[in-house]
Formats: sequence, C-alpha cells, structure tokens
Amino acid sequence: MWVNKLQRYYNVQFIIDPQLSTADRITGKLDLKESIEQVMTALSDVAKIRYRIDGDKILIEKKITELKMR
Repeated sequence: MWVNKLQRYYNVQFIIDPQLSTADRITGKLDLKESIEQVMTALSDVAKIRYRIDGDKILIEKKITELKMR
C-alpha cells in the first residue's frame, strides 16, 4: 500500500478519512528525492484526494469536486 511506503520513507503518520479507500491502486513513479509536499501534490493531482500537512502528520480526505451551477 502506498501509504505505508510513504510513512516509512518520510517518517510521517497519515491520518486518513474513513470514507477514503486506501486500497485503490495508484500506478506511476514518484521521485522520493522530492519533499513530502511535492510528493503529496503529485498524488493529489492524480488521485481523488486532498491533503493537509501538520508537522509529522498528514491528513488525507476525499477530494470534493464542485458542480457548476447552470
């Protein structure tokens, strides 16, 4: 699971919204030489998540897409 790998590599703790499935597979290649902020930005661009970093904790929620009014 991608969350476990990132927790170990960056020594952070993820707090994940229970409505979000972390079992979803995300494929691709991340450059782990980048900061955790850059990695999370890349992940939020491809996955339907939004995140907030608070010290060594990263809060992950499902991204809410806004519907345009007609």
